[in-house]
Order: sequence, then C-alpha cells, then structure tokens
Amino acid sequence: MEKSVRRDSLMTTIALLFLVTILGCGELEAPYGSEIAMPDDTSIETASNVIFYLKAKVIGPNGNPMNGIDVTFLVCCEGGDIVDLDGNPLPTPITITTDEWGIAEVSVLVYASFEGDVIVSATSGGHGAQTKITKTIPTP
Repeated sequence: MEKSVRRDSLMTTIALLFLVTILGCGELEAPYGSEIAMPDDTSIETASNVIFYLKAKVIGPNGNPMNGIDVTFLVCCEGGDIVDLDGNPLPTPITITTDEWGIAEVSVLVYASFEGDVIVSATSGGHGAQTKITKTIPTP
C-alpha cells in the first residue's frame, strides 16, 4: 500500500511540474521560426495629441497565429507613450499576451508638442518588429 501511495504522489508531482513547465505561469515566448508583424510606418501632420492603436501579430513556424504568447512593447523617444483606455501613460516596457488570433495590441499616444519619429517595437522570444510614427506640426 505504501508503494502505491508514493507512486501516486510521484505521478501527481510529475504532472504538476509538467503543467508549470508548459504553461510557464503565462509567460510563453514565440518559438524559433516564429515571426512578429506590425503595421507599416506612418506619417501624420497635426498640432494635436494623436492615439494610434498598434497591433503585433505572432505567427508560428507553421504559419498559424499563436495564442497566449507574451509580446513586449516599448516606445523609443520622448514624444510618445503607451497609454491605457483613458489616455494615461503606462510603465514600459509592457507585456501583452496574444489573443486567439495571435494579436497583441497597445495604444500609443503621440504628444501634440512633439515633432519627429516615435518608434514602437514588439518583441518575443528573440523575434521582433517595429513601426515608426513620424509626426510633423503644420506651420501656421
């Protein structure tokens, strides 16, 4: 009887370790051969704050979208921030998990007084992509 209890306990421990390893507490990265795609660079001329909704799509080695992959976003430059739904800046870098279509999305605010390039990068598992937002202020 004692051997059976130890065996059951060992199997439960192995199963739990397997789940923790596979699920990684929600921290899964894009595997080798994956690709991250972001929108093309864009330009805008305005003297106002502008919010861009940027999506990064993670495509697996088999060509299918990958659900549950952590994508880390970072804004380079002082002219913009990743923001919440109310327009409040969030700490960066920020990690967003992909949905069932392999999409991770952030909102990027480019400030009214800023003129120049704001570069947003998305990375996971050594793979990455970036998009550039070029903002000019019109002359009166």
